[in-house]
Amino acid sequence: MKVLNKVTVTGADDSTDVSKMLEIQSKYPFVEWGILLSKKYSLKDGVNRFPSRTWLTRLINESHGKLNLSGHICGDWVKEALLGKFPMLDLIHGNLKDSFLRFQLNTHAEPHKVDFDKLDAVLSSMRSQSFIFQLDMRNHIMVPMWERNHRNISGLFDLSHGAGILPESWPRCLDGAPHAYYGYAGGLSPENVVEQMGKIIEARKDRTDEEIWIDAETHLRSDGDRVFDLEKVEKFLENSKQFIL
Repeated sequence: MKVLNKVTVTGADDSTDVSKMLEIQSKYPFVEWGILLSKKYSLKDGVNRFPSRTWLTRLINESHGKLNLSGHICGDWVKEALLGKFPMLDLIHGNLKDSFLRFQLNTHAEPHKVDFDKLDAVLSSMRSQSFIFQLDMRNHIMVPMWERNHRNISGLFDLSHGAGILPESWPRCLDGAPHAYYGYAGGLSPENVVEQMGKIIEARKDRTDEEIWIDAETHLRSDGDRVFDLEKVEKFLENSKQFIL
């Protein structure tokens, strides 16, 4: 059954050749590149999974807008965003913020303070982009924003909170935002994506007319977490392709 409209692969970093990303984008137009962004690492030299300022500048300059990019915001920048001060991504590169079609706020099941009025203003001012709230069963942010009639928001179910562990079962939707756009992550890999997509579709069997997306990160790394492995990325995309609308 075809239910996916995009597949996100997260974790491109300084180990990743931008020209090869462009080749993969051309081959798999449905791919979205999740780029991890952090006040702690992105303004400096970066670390595994978190690219450096130099690499991010190269990404923007060499991709010429041809990559589907999603900014996955972590750490202190998430705290700032939820209080209404959107992260100063343009400190990294003058066009960085405008280069992303979506922004994901990674709360990782840690409790966060939220100023809903100021967050409301941020979402209203950036209607050409959409925001992904990580649905970690601790930070209840998405439903209040959905109730404020924001439709440039979506929710990512990741019950492993970024640890790359498969859940015992896949959620269907959130009460209060039943027809929102949802994504699924946590333990997905090139080897298990076909089987797990069957389970996700089964969990959503009464909502198969609604588009979803999936996201993989941990199992796209090389041994030892040293490299974002583009061979694994291509295998993941190839195995996911049968579910693309």
